Amino acid sequence: MKKIFYLTLILIVSSIYAVDLSADTVISEDLAKLMAQVPPAENFPNANYYVITESTIVTLSPDGSYNREIYFLAKLYNFAGKRELSNYKINFNADFQKVELIRARTINSNAVIPVNEKSVNDISHPNYSDAAMYGDFQQKVISLPAVSESSVVEIHAIVKTDTNTSMPFGKLVVLVDEPPTRKRFYEVKFSKGVELTWKSISGAPKSRKNATSLIWEITDYKGENIENNTPSLREVFPTILYSLSKTWMDESAKISKITEPKIVVNEKIKSATEKIVGDKKGKEAISAILFYIQQNFTQIDTRPEYFGYEPYTAPKILENGSGDSKDLSVLLAAMLRAIGIDASLALVTSYGARIYDIPMSYQMNEFLVIVWLDGKKYFLYPSQRYADVGFLGRASGEKSLIIDPEKGELIQTDLLKASDGNATYNFDINITPDGKASGTVTLECSGIPAMYMRAKFRDQKKRKVKQLFQEAASNISSGANLVPDTLLRGIETNTGPVNAKLGFTIDNYMMFQGEMALLWFPDAPFMLLSYPAITEQSRDFPLYNTLPQKVIFKYKINFPMGYELVYAPPEQKIDNQFGNVIIYGNNIDNTIEYTVEFELEKCRVSPEKYKDYKELIKTFMKKGNRIVLFKKIV
Repeated sequence: MKKIFYLTLILIVSSIYAVDLSADTVISEDLAKLMAQVPPAENFPNANYYVITESTIVTLSPDGSYNREIYFLAKLYNFAGKRELSNYKINFNADFQKVELIRARTINSNAVIPVNEKSVNDISHPNYSDAAMYGDFQQKVISLPAVSESSVVEIHAIVKTDTNTSMPFGKLVVLVDEPPTRKRFYEVKFSKGVELTWKSISGAPKSRKNATSLIWEITDYKGENIENNTPSLREVFPTILYSLSKTWMDESAKISKITEPKIVVNEKIKSATEKIVGDKKGKEAISAILFYIQQNFTQIDTRPEYFGYEPYTAPKILENGSGDSKDLSVLLAAMLRAIGIDASLALVTSYGARIYDIPMSYQMNEFLVIVWLDGKKYFLYPSQRYADVGFLGRASGEKSLIIDPEKGELIQTDLLKASDGNATYNFDINITPDGKASGTVTLECSGIPAMYMRAKFRDQKKRKVKQLFQEAASNISSGANLVPDTLLRGIETNTGPVNAKLGFTIDNYMMFQGEMALLWFPDAPFMLLSYPAITEQSRDFPLYNTLPQKVIFKYKINFPMGYELVYAPPEQKIDNQFGNVIIYGNNIDNTIEYTVEFELEKCRVSPEKYKDYKELIKTFMKKGNRIVLFKKIV
């Protein structure tokens, strides 16, 4: 089988200079044999297509440029597979890359149909339409002809990267993910004397190494059916990493050579900083500068591993009034240095992916700033509009690379705990004998819940704020109406708590059936709590909860005379490594006072521990822990 694969590859490479795509209508005997050996679709009920061969060969030249040759051969199983592969896309940055298409064709049982050159188009990448100022990131879209639900599609192309790039050589590659695959081949070629560092993770095979290449190969991969809230693909699917850097200091130094000259502190930067800071000192000055950039600059979403690591200069960013994470971080660092505060850039992952111990910046996707003040370090996130000083969000508890010519290193960040911020709701409700209710709910929140509230309200017009409060009242209970008297404080800055208050009425809050009556504890007016779905009975993959959270509901309900309490939720406590649920309360005369606390930590839940995690969530959501029953006193 290995011989067949290499013969096929040699035949393909031999057509490297064939530019007339329409002339390629021959199927070799070896290729026909490979296609004939594809297992039937019923062998893989969750698969949309079967990868017969996927090959990548990366060749690093002595001048620093490199080519990435890709070959893809797949058999479609259904309409979803047709939809995925009939328009095959190759991503590239046209500023320093170009794509040479060697072969693209559809193979059906009765015909071979090469792609027409008019059906190959370069388009601006739809995910980066607002980032043209950073690079010409494009997709080569290959619209394959006559694709049916049982076709074989074949693509062969070379992506050429020149030396005019601000990206260190290296790559993070998820070798296989969901589709079943007969053979996955990946090779890195380099000149004699060049030394690469590399790592295989998440079940990837060890590399076969010789003097001038590294080779990874996977055969007969059965495929997987991905589950909700799974961590980043690198953590669950076979993945390889390789880099020219020997240490994290090396990698930091390479990027620092690109970014450090852009942290320009001139009179323009000094003057702007002095106006922002005034007479503030220390942490207050840091907070003022951070908030100024967060609020006054349009934030553009890019990833440096696609666009490169070269920002504009700080004065130019100030003039532009916009920037991505690297630009806003450069401006922030320059302003901090302008008032004598030690500041450096740093790299993190904004989606919480683990950083593995191989020196490669491609593991991170966002810049921020780290400062040292009075012996303490603070992370500053200028591209997170509502983040306070020190907030790291999904990157908390993970690792960060400091980009600095002298302090460059990989450091462990502080883990953000649920107790570092919470939302506390206080309900005070009065019920009349006919079942109507009136009351108030107050909210005090800090940390991540406070960020959610600022994001919801800060930039809204008064009319929209009123509408949001009306929606909040309707979230409390079915049929609830807003009482005009509302309060909202603490959204103007990113520091301190946020407070809110609203009044409400409910026409049919207490429901009657004969001598019995019931009510439900009210729901939260503002949705500040989220957690991964627990729909699966069991899991094959880990589950990832991205942010810690804590919410407390305190209920005080005055019910009418003539009724006695029959049932209220029993006192409970579940406490495990993922968080806790605590329910407790009492009733005195005609008043129920109950408290429900729910705390969920940022966590990766192994399949073996999924049952414990699920039990925690189910206890909090359980209907029996929200209902109260009464009986009329005769």
